[in-house]
Amino acid sequence: CSIKDNGIGRTASQQINTRRAKYHQSFASSANEKRIDLLNAISDKKILLEIEDLPTGTLVKVKFQIFE
Repeated sequence: CSIKDNGIGRTASQQINTRRAKYHQSFASSANEKRIDLLNAISDKKILLEIEDLPTGTLVKVKFQIFE
């Protein structure tokens, strides 16, 4: 499963966020990584998350093992 975002990208977003909200801590990315870690701990079929920075935007790939 892949999700492509054509926004400004993670690097530009981080620069904006450091100037705008110094005390804000993003929750979504770390929460999703923890969920994947928990699922991988209890299952033989692993889930892999890949995040790729594009010239404009971000590509996120979630790979599921469906066959052995």
